[in-house]
Amino acid sequence: MNENTELAVKIADKFIEIHESDEGIEYSIFDSKYYLLDGGVLELEDTLGIPVYIALAEIIDFHDLPKLEMEKINYEDLIEKTVERELVLLEKLVQKSKPSLLEKISDFVNPPMQANETRNNSFEK
Repeated sequence: MNENTELAVKIADKFIEIHESDEGIEYSIFDSKYYLLDGGVLELEDTLGIPVYIALAEIIDFHDLPKLEMEKINYEDLIEKTVERELVLLEKLVQKSKPSLLEKISDFVNPPMQANETRNNSFEK
């Protein structure tokens, strides 16, 4: 972690991740379970001081976060936890989109009909 270009803090029950990028200062705000709540990019003019700390002050003011309950936390740990949360969400989405085994078997036994077909379930003698 580079303290001049990356920062992670906990404020009350929220986490803020800030880092410099080619576009400016990017930030993300997460809830206590690491779900993404908000984020954006700040374009800071030449400033006195470290840009990520100036960005933090602007983010706190813009989102009306409490100023007294701030704790600096490990940047890599926060990123790891948020990535894990995203992977869990992606896995759930993939599972929802996969047809169940029963649906697969049903489609195999009774293939989907075309719009102009009718299914005759009786056997001819």
